[in-house]
Amino acid sequence: IVPTINSSINFNFIFCWTQVNQRVIEIKMKVLSSLALFAYLKVCTARLSLFERDVIAHNDRSLQSEGSIGCTVCSKETDKNKKPEFFFFEFTDDWNQESFWMDSKDSDCHTINPNEIVREADGGVEVTVRGYGRFKSLSSGNKFKIKRGRKASTTMQFKSINGGKLTCALHTSCSEPLVAGDTHGPFKILDLGSCQLPAPGNTEGQCTICDKQNKDNKGEPITVQYIAAGKDSAYQDGQKASCVAGAYPESAVIQVNGQTIQVVNGTEFTFDPENSAETVFSINGEDCFIHTSCSVPIVVGDQIGPFLIKGGAGCGPPPESGSCSEVCKECVVCDKENKDSKPKTLSFKYHSEGLNSKYQPEDKASCREGVYPASTTITVLGQDIQVQDGQEFTITAPGGKFDAETDFQFADGAVDECFIHTSCSVALATGDRIGPFEVVGSDKCLPCKTCNCIESVVRIEDGRYVIDVKLDYENIGIDRDYVANCDPRDESGRCVNGTIIDFTPKGDDWIGLYPCSDEESDLPFSVQPEFWSYTCYDTVMDPDRPEFSRGRCKNGPGIGKTEFTLDDLTAPSFYREGIYNPLEEALAQPGCYILLLNRDSGFSPPPYYNICKGKKFYLPNDVEA
Repeated sequence: IVPTINSSINFNFIFCWTQVNQRVIEIKMKVLSSLALFAYLKVCTARLSLFERDVIAHNDRSLQSEGSIGCTVCSKETDKNKKPEFFFFEFTDDWNQESFWMDSKDSDCHTINPNEIVREADGGVEVTVRGYGRFKSLSSGNKFKIKRGRKASTTMQFKSINGGKLTCALHTSCSEPLVAGDTHGPFKILDLGSCQLPAPGNTEGQCTICDKQNKDNKGEPITVQYIAAGKDSAYQDGQKASCVAGAYPESAVIQVNGQTIQVVNGTEFTFDPENSAETVFSINGEDCFIHTSCSVPIVVGDQIGPFLIKGGAGCGPPPESGSCSEVCKECVVCDKENKDSKPKTLSFKYHSEGLNSKYQPEDKASCREGVYPASTTITVLGQDIQVQDGQEFTITAPGGKFDAETDFQFADGAVDECFIHTSCSVALATGDRIGPFEVVGSDKCLPCKTCNCIESVVRIEDGRYVIDVKLDYENIGIDRDYVANCDPRDESGRCVNGTIIDFTPKGDDWIGLYPCSDEESDLPFSVQPEFWSYTCYDTVMDPDRPEFSRGRCKNGPGIGKTEFTLDDLTAPSFYREGIYNPLEEALAQPGCYILLLNRDSGFSPPPYYNICKGKKFYLPNDVEA
C-alpha cells in the first residue's frame, strides 16, 4: 500500500528526523510505504521520549554542587578514551561573559542580546541544545548536563521576540580547553567529577596529583604546608573532607598514619596517605580527615582546612626539608615487569626478628618470620659474613647475575638454611624484610640516605680508636630518628609522646656513647654513658688557655652543625673524671654501640632526654682502617 502523507504526519516526521540527525534538513515527501513509515515513527517516538526526559534533567539533585574550579574538563591533551561523556553547566543569566580560554570563533554565546529573547512567565529562558534536548524556563543558578556529541561544536538555540530563533555555539570536541569555572555567555562550565587536568597554563598551584580519571598516583606521598588559617577546599566538600575553614593552632603536634610531626604556622611536611579513602590527621588530639583515594581531585595549590597541598607524585618532587619521611622511600630494585634492571649487588640489613616478605611468597622465599640469632656468621655465595642485629652487608652477583634463588647458611646450624628469590620474577624492593634480611639497596637502588642528625665513623689511628663525628640538627623536626625516653612524670610541656619538641641547638647539648643493650631499659639511653662529649668539643681545647679545658661550655652558643673527632689525646681532662672512661676503655669489648645526641635536661636529670640517635656500629666489623 502506498499512502499519501498528509501535512500533519509530514511535520512530525521532519521534526523527528531533525533530532535524530542533529541537523535541520528539508524533506519533501509525497508517498512512503507503510512499513517504512512505521519504522521511522518508532525511531521518532523513542527520540521524543529521550527528549522529554532531558527536559527535567536540570532539576536532578545530583547537580546541586558546583565541584572544582579552575581544572580542565578536557582539552587536546586529554586521552580520547577519557573524554567525558557529559558536560555540566550552570545557567547564570549573565550574557556578556566572554570565555577566558576560547576566542569568539569557538565560543560566541556572549554575543546574544538577552533583550531579544523570549522570557517565560516565570522569567526563565527556554534553551534548546541541538541534537540533545530542550530545557524549559532556565533561571539563574539552574544546573544541567548535556551529552558530548560527535560534532566539534554544540549549538544553543533560543526563541526570539521577533518570532525566529537566536543561536550561539560552544566548542565541545575538546580540541579547545573546557575549564571548570569558565563562562561562555550565560553558561558556566562545572566540574562535578569530570575534570581531567589542571587548567592550561595554570602551572602555579594548579597541578592535579590525582583524581577519579587518574589514580596512578594513589597512595603516593603528598607534601603539604600547615596554615593556621584554615580554608575550605575547592575540590573536597564537607562530606569528603572534615578539615575545613577555621582557626587552627599556631603550633601543634600532628599525628598521621604512624607519623608524629611538630608544626608551626608555615611548616611543610610529607605524609603517606592511609590505605582507606580518608587520611585522618590528629591536631593536638583533635581529628579531621581529607579524602586521599583520588575519587575527588587532590590539586597543588588547594587548601584543605589547614593543609595547603604543595606537591606529590606527578607534580614535581617534594621539597627537601630534612624530614626523615621525605628521604627514605621504597625503591623497587626489579620485578617481572622490569627485568632489564636486574641488580649486580644487593645490600641487606640483618634483623634477629624475621618477617614475611610483602612480595615474595613462601614458594619463592623460604626465609620467613621467626627468631634468628642476635649475632651469627652467615655464608652466602661462598662469602662468610659476621652479622649482628641491625648490621648491614652487601653481596655481589657471581659473573654479574644472581641465580633464581640465593641461599643463606647460618653458622653452627643455629637456624635452618633458607633462600630468597633474586631473579626478579617477584619483586625485590627496599624496605621489604625477607625473613631476617631487609633489602636496603642495590646498584639499581642506592641504599636509603639516612637522616640522622648525628653521623659517625669509627677508625683506628696509631693503634687507638677514634670517632669522626658530624652534627647537623639546625633544621630537624619531630619526625627525625630518635629515642622516646622522656619521663612519663614530666608535665613541664617540653615533651610530647615521649620526645622533646624544642630542637634549638644549645651550648650544653652533648654526645653519649652507649652499648646497644641500653636500649632495653625502661627509659632507654637516659643515664650517663661511659664516654661523652659536649657538642662544642672542638672549641673547648685551647693549649694556650688551659682553663678552657675544664668545666662546661653551657654558656657558649648552640652549635647546630659541626664536625670533629673524638680522641683520647684531645679530650679535656674532665671527660675522664668520676664514672667516665676514656674512649679506649669504653670500646674495649666487641659488640654493638651507638652515639646519641642528648639534651642536658630531663625530669630531675638523669634521665637525660634524647634529641636524635645515630646509626649503630659494630666492633670490630665496622672499624675503618
